[in-house]
This record gives sequence, C-alpha cells and structure tokens, in this order.
Amino acid sequence: MTFGRIVPVGPPTADHALLARFADERDEPAFAELVRRHGPTVFGVCRRMLRHHQDAEDAAQAVFVVFARNAMAIRRRQSVAAWLHGVAVRVCCKVRSRRKPTAPITAEPSVEPSWQDGMRAVDDALATLPDALRQPVVLCYLHGLTRDEAAVELGLTGTALRGRLDRGKERLRRELARRGLPLAVGLVAAGITTDRLSAATIGSLVGTAVGLHPLSDSVRSLTTGVLPVSPLKLWIAGTLAVVLLLAGGVGWLCLQPAPTAHADTFSNLAKPDPKAGKADAKLEGVWASTVEADAGKVKRDTRIQFVDSQHLVWELTHTQHNLPAPQVITMKMKYEVTKEGELKAEVLEKWAGEDKLTKLSEADQKPRVYSMTWDKEGKSFTLKSVPASESPWATMVFTRGGEKAKAPADPLLPESLTKIDRKIAKLPKFAAEKQGYLLIALGADADFKTWLVQDGDTLYVDRNGNGDLTDDAPVKCDPGASNPQKGSYVFEVTDVGSAKEEKKYKLSLSTFPVSGTDSKAVILMATRPGSPGMKVGPMDFRFADTTDAARVVHVGSKVLAVRPSVTMPSTLQAGKSEDFRVQVCTPGVGSGSFASVTNDGLNKTANPVAEFTFQPAKQGDKPVVVKVELKERCCEDQFYAAVEVPKETTGDKAAVTIRFPDYPHGSVTPFIGDVPVVRKK
Repeated sequence: MTFGRIVPVGPPTADHALLARFADERDEPAFAELVRRHGPTVFGVCRRMLRHHQDAEDAAQAVFVVFARNAMAIRRRQSVAAWLHGVAVRVCCKVRSRRKPTAPITAEPSVEPSWQDGMRAVDDALATLPDALRQPVVLCYLHGLTRDEAAVELGLTGTALRGRLDRGKERLRRELARRGLPLAVGLVAAGITTDRLSAATIGSLVGTAVGLHPLSDSVRSLTTGVLPVSPLKLWIAGTLAVVLLLAGGVGWLCLQPAPTAHADTFSNLAKPDPKAGKADAKLEGVWASTVEADAGKVKRDTRIQFVDSQHLVWELTHTQHNLPAPQVITMKMKYEVTKEGELKAEVLEKWAGEDKLTKLSEADQKPRVYSMTWDKEGKSFTLKSVPASESPWATMVFTRGGEKAKAPADPLLPESLTKIDRKIAKLPKFAAEKQGYLLIALGADADFKTWLVQDGDTLYVDRNGNGDLTDDAPVKCDPGASNPQKGSYVFEVTDVGSAKEEKKYKLSLSTFPVSGTDSKAVILMATRPGSPGMKVGPMDFRFADTTDAARVVHVGSKVLAVRPSVTMPSTLQAGKSEDFRVQVCTPGVGSGSFASVTNDGLNKTANPVAEFTFQPAKQGDKPVVVKVELKERCCEDQFYAAVEVPKETTGDKAAVTIRFPDYPHGSVTPFIGDVPVVRKK
C-alpha cells in the first residue's frame, strides 16, 4: 500500500474510533487520518522545543513510530492529542539531553525570555497538567478544535468541557507565571499554530511508523523510554520530571535538604590512613567556625578534623533564609602545614550530603592555600584565603570542640522502629559487585518486615517476612521501563505481606543514577486494595550498602503528620502569588525515608488548612495573619494553594501552622514551624 495520497475514511470519525480500527484491524488509512489530524501539533512541539529542522523531523518520526507500536496499549483512546503531545515532549527532552552542553542556565536570567522560549515553555508546562485538564487545552489551543468539537471528541457534555478547559487554562497560566512567563493563555494558539502537513510528509510518517520504510539509527534510538506511564507509575514520572527540571547536574543535588542524622559522612571520612603518621597533637580534635553574611540571612558553619599527618576532613553547612534546608558539603583533602605558616589542601573526595560526586569541578582540582595564624594560647587559629579575597568566607576563626550535635529524633517516630532487628537469615548468591539494601516495615505496629535487596537488574524480596531471601524467585526489572546501560531500573513486586492478611501489598520500585554522583536515587510506592497508597523518594532516599545502614520505611502506620512538602519545597515570595504545598506523611528511619500518603479518592472537601503569621512592617502593629485552605491537588500526594505575602509585612520568614482536622484515614499531627519568605532588596 502506498501513501502518496490519503485514502478517505468516510465521514468525520472520532480519534478513539480511528485508533480502535488501527489497533484492532491494522487499518492503515485510519492511522493515516490520525497522522493528518495530529501531525501538525507533533511537528509544532518538536520544532519549538528543538529549533533544529533535522532534529525536529527525527523526533516527529519517533513519536509516530511509538504511537503505532503502542496503539493497543493506549487505554484512554479518546485522548490521542494529549497522549501524542506528552510523547513528543519526552522525545524532544531526550534529543536535548544528547546535545553537547552549552553555557549553564542561570536561576535568574538577565534578559527577558524570547517569544520562542515562551512557546517552548508552554509545551513543558502543558506536560505537567493532569490528563483531565491537559486534554481540552491541547485540543482547543494546539489542535484548533472548537469547544463543541472537543466535547464530542472527549465524550463530555459542553458544561463539563468548559469547566475542565477553564481549570486547565488557569493551571497553565499559573504554571507559566511560576516560570517567569506571564502569558495570556489566549495568545498560546497564535504562537503555536502550525501549518498543515503535505500528503508526502504524511505518507512518509505513516510508512515509517507502520514499518514500510526503514528506521534510521537516530530515529530508532528515540523510540525507547518515552511512553506515558500507568497510573501506578505516574507519580514516578512526575517526580522525575521535577528532578530533571531542577537538576542541571549536581547543582540540583546541592540545593536539596540536608540528610537527617542517619549516615554521618563526616565521621565516615574521618578515618586515619594506617600508612600515614598521627596528626600534630596541636591539631587534634574537631575545629569549628561560623561566619554570617547578608545581615544574618546567610550562615556557613565549617568543621575541620585533621585525621592523620596527611589527610583532613572539611565539612561546610550552608544555611540560607530562602532555601528550605541547609546544604551540606563534605570533602576529604590531602594537606600540608608549611614552615611559613600556610595550610595547603587538595581535594581528594567531595560529597553532597550522602552522595559522592563523581567529578570535581575545575576550582576543586586546584590546591587551596590559607594563611594559618594561631592565637597566643594555641586554642584557636584563623584561616585566610591566599590570595586575599572579598568573600565573606575568606577569613574563618576556628576553635576546638566543634563536635556536631546530632539532629533531634523525630518525636513521631516510634522507638520500636529505631530498634528493629536488621538481620537477614539467608542471602542468595549475588551476581553484581555491589548490592543495595532497603527494609519495609508493614502494619500499624511495624510487626512485619520485608527486605528488598537490589542486585543489578534483579531484586530479591522477602515476601513472607521470614528473613530468607531464597524462598521466592527474584524479581527481574521491567525491560520496557528500565535502562540498564544508564543504571536505571524499575521493579514491580506483588503479594507482599503476612499470610494472615487477605489483601497483600504491591510495591513499585524505581532506581536511577543521581547526576554527577555515584549514588542512585530510589522511588517507592506501596499500594493495597482499600488503603491509601504510600510514596517514598527520591530526594535523598537511597539503597544502603549494608543492612545496618538500610533505611526503614513504615507502611500502614497509625502515625500521620502534615508537613510542608519535602519533594516540592515551598518558598513564599513578596509581590507574587506562590503555591504553598504540603503532604501527609509518616516517618521512617534514615534520610528521605518519610512516606507520604496519596490523596487518590479523597473527598474534595477534605483539605488541610495553613495559617501564616507575618511580621508587621510597622513596629507596634499587630502581626498579619493569613489563613488558606489548600484545596488544589497534584502529583498524587500534594495539597496546595496560592499564597500571597501581605504588602504591609517584613521579615525573611513567616510562622505557619498546618492542620488537617477532617482527614479520613486517621488523626493527623499538625505542623508548627516557619516557611522562608523571599523579598526584593
């Protein structure tokens, strides 16, 4: 069959009917009609996001190849336009990730974004909307349908379509505003309209998609790892999108909340080399320095320990008023104290939290030199950068006794969870060089334990909780969702739990490398019929190298608390309306081990309430109180609402109390604390 012209398919037919004909009967004219309808939209996305003709053609071909291959698996056949848009965005992201890196993107560009940049951001923002809201926006603004036509296509009443479209437009507007692009959604159609495709182009796309034309290597490589995920995995994709958006390599990692007191990187690195002699007695102990800048809004705590005559450990904790949590950087360094009174140090290893960086920056590869001056009694010393610098950190005074206090234990964490037995009765014969360990505690009293041990592309699971990992066959990674070459794996585990329980748990587990480090982030979801789902990770949630260091996740706990979102931290900004996000969660043991509760099926009238107290700008006035019900939901576990900082207020933080009085799954402990407020200078 040739595709020099499009074979008529009769009267106008809904997308889902055409898709059914192609999926069930391999009706190629039906597929050609779908390409004719949606090809301009797909090409438009690819051109806007890639701005390179050949790359855009390759990406568009890959999208329709993926479409043809997965026609049978597309469950929501009425949302073809939104499905294709999402795949196109993911394919383009894959193309961009392969390009040679250019100059780094700054957080605050000095010039206004171009119209092309704005239209490209529209595609990125659309991909973040939930299906129900994205579908009408894509059909009406990208695909050019009228509201009545879109309602017929989606099988909705006119009223329902208008409601979804209005909500989708508002969400899109807010998402664009958050990205610094206050575009009117009505302008979107004018900016992203794409000409119709020629018959020859449609014929080429169809022929390639259905296998009549050979695939080029460049197109073939773009057809994997770009599928939309199932509802169970949807939260993984959303979280990863946030990670990738914020990442930019190690820059993202260094901006994440500092790990809780679980694995002390400083102590782990502070082990003397047996081949090196002892450090000078004068240098023994841990030395500490604190320097503040910007009127106290920025603080840097530094600790140094000379572990032997050649090596020291240097840790800095950077706290900033507009960041959700401190940043912790730890370095192992080779040092020398010269006769001239200089401390020379060379970075050997660098860690961000618990993640070891795989590559040192250009600055870290250069030796550091400080003048080292002792006080008369030898109880403190001052380090000054050589050559001199105007940085507030250029001069630091260190005193002995800088042992870091342990972070206070979470008062909600049951003591029994911290003292849980970590023995594994029987291990299998592993194939990989290194394994990762994770412990799941199930039930209200955490009386059922399940070990998960990753061994390369295999996951060993102690389903029956007897400590014998050889009882059941190991779980192999999902070949369609995993990418072993890049070190990312997805596992699906069923029938986990006590034999006494009629309903067992299903675990969805994803591991992927953290850019710039030798660590792998972990995302876990636990579901069981009749119970809300639990989500953990990624942030600083990791597999551990040993059982003693393994995180413990508590699923099905009676302990519930509402807290500001950890996976999507909120910072309020004066002069702007910013989303404030919270999660309901239960604590675990170890960094990132808190498990958030999904809000699927939760009554729309059951919402948390946040009460903010702002410091008045005029001394003597009463504090300004703002109370907000967090009615909006996203990402399966987030509750949020837009919060505007009152004009007549001051201060770089606001006190906040968060309550969830009518939560249906149990009593929720409220949160009382602070949230950062960013103000223009």
